[in-house]
Amino acid sequence: MKNIFIFLFITFFAMTSCKTGVEITFINESNENFKSLRVDAGGKDTIFENLESGKSTKPYIVKSSYSYCQAKAITENDTLYFIPFDFIGEKLYKSGKLKLKLKIRKDKIGKKHLDFVE
Repeated sequence: MKNIFIFLFITFFAMTSCKTGVEITFINESNENFKSLRVDAGGKDTIFENLESGKSTKPYIVKSSYSYCQAKAITENDTLYFIPFDFIGEKLYKSGKLKLKLKIRKDKIGKKHLDFVE
């Protein structure tokens, strides 16, 4: 009886103390504040409000994720999107921590784009 109690206690402790999934944090590496950042990472649609330049979101956990995802950033003057074409050949993370950095860049004609950077 004592052995069963010890086994159940150890099993319960092991199951409740282990984190599963990927902890994701988004970082605004652009020179503009995001009034709103909407992301769909790991199938979890999440909105962050007032993400200032150089600041990061609070981490949250998803089952799995790639190193980039669908994103929509609203700034003072623009609404910018990042829409992944595909994830072929990309690593699917199922555990650990990801810090995903977003930046606004201008192309040759001055149009702004939202990108993930390393």
